[in-house]
Amino acid sequence: MARPSKSLKVPKAMQETFDAITELTDRVCAEHLTEEYAELARQAAAALARKRPSPLTSGWAKSWACGIVYALGYVNFLWDGNAEPYMSTEDLCECFDVSQGTGYAKSKAVRDALDLMQLDRDWCLPSHMADNPLIWMISVNDVMMDARRAPREIKEAAYKQGIIPYIPAKDGTPAADQTLTTGLIPGPDSRVYQIKVTLLGVQPSVWRYFQVLSESTLYDLHCVLQVVMGWQESHLHMFAAGEDEYATRYDGMDLGRGVIEDDTVTLAEVAPSKGMKFEYLYDFGDSWRHEVLVQNILEPDPHATYPVCLGGERACPPEDCGGIWGYEDLLQALRDPEHEEHDELLEWLGGTFDPEAFDLARTNRALNEAKAQGYVR
Repeated sequence: MARPSKSLKVPKAMQETFDAITELTDRVCAEHLTEEYAELARQAAAALARKRPSPLTSGWAKSWACGIVYALGYVNFLWDGNAEPYMSTEDLCECFDVSQGTGYAKSKAVRDALDLMQLDRDWCLPSHMADNPLIWMISVNDVMMDARRAPREIKEAAYKQGIIPYIPAKDGTPAADQTLTTGLIPGPDSRVYQIKVTLLGVQPSVWRYFQVLSESTLYDLHCVLQVVMGWQESHLHMFAAGEDEYATRYDGMDLGRGVIEDDTVTLAEVAPSKGMKFEYLYDFGDSWRHEVLVQNILEPDPHATYPVCLGGERACPPEDCGGIWGYEDLLQALRDPEHEEHDELLEWLGGTFDPEAFDLARTNRALNEAKAQGYVR
């Protein structure tokens, strides 16, 4: 099963609904709870908005806002008198101006949609992680063990595999040495794949080259591609290698007959040899097609962490600009201050866009931030 996405990106059609719901959750959390609750509520609202179909398309924004915070309170024992923060279900529903029956019903819908349970590791408040036993129980040689009390090498192995969120000290707080938070550490059988990815159909060419470890899954590669290319994780994606297709199975999504889950196969399995190529498709509407070329397969630097970007040229097109032809029209309008859409498009882009821009240092900073957040590994 793919790791749950905590992105705040939502489909364009759901943006207004998402904004209405999070305006309410932000207000209530700011007045009565914490910023941790507010951030989890935003992430949960985004996850619900990305579902196909989204349950948020029907019902009042205030009801869904209440249901989301109610569900997160269920996960984190909000109505336990010993909890910090504490709030009763009655008071919570009153804050959103909905009945307790409605609050509970929407909470149940949220829990079912996101498969939530109490102490859920994926929706636990960060400040509660150190004391959450479900986060730290791991299996070592078929024996259950508390990772907080395991030897350092076991903690590191569990962290590298994504089983635990960080390397814990004995009390569950982050250990002083978190050296593995900067990416995967090469193992004895690791190889480094030097990859060049080129956005097809756009001239002048937009490309990047970078290094990742051979044990990276195609889902891992997708996350790296999003960061190094400058995409925003707003749309679906798919890999095609030979006759096989690979994609991420999001909740409630049918991959289609014969499509393989992309977190079940490694880069080494899909492209075992230097010189092999396959395709990465991002955004089925705008259809951004990328050629992924294995330039070389190397021995890893035992002191390095991966992935790392080595170079590139030009910026990716803006999201949702209409594909290759829409991008060409956009560039034409931006080059001509007298064009009827020049000012409107410039405002849509946030005031500026340089198609020639690529900053290697900034790209690697973005990779390091994504590693620390757990999005890239």
